[in-house]
Amino acid sequence: MAYIFAILGCIYASIEGVREAYYYHVAVAQGFKKNIHWLYLFQRTLFSVLLFSQTNFFILAFFLLSFSFLHNGFYYFTRNKLDAIIYKKRFIDSSTTSTAVMEFNFAERTILLIFGIAFLILNIIYR
Repeated sequence: MAYIFAILGCIYASIEGVREAYYYHVAVAQGFKKNIHWLYLFQRTLFSVLLFSQTNFFILAFFLLSFSFLHNGFYYFTRNKLDAIIYKKRFIDSSTTSTAVMEFNFAERTILLIFGIAFLILNIIYR
């Protein structure tokens, strides 16, 4: 059952990336500059609490460590689909204009993902 929640976490991270790409595509076009990362933090915290309440530390660690890889990858991919001029590397690109508190490049996101997968393996070993 815990692995279903791990998969749901991956789906959530991916959908959030696509959703935010559409939001910022419209926001940039309309000159909207308000930083709403506090709202994203709130949403992700709620999801993390729900995830942890239904699973365990290992699944939560996997979600937290893999989130940026999926979220940012799908964000950059979608933004490029909406405007081919930006994020030309698509999934593996990085932002130079982000207002997020933590911003990881592709190599850092990949390393975090690998550590996240290690937690999934630990979950198998220690369950």
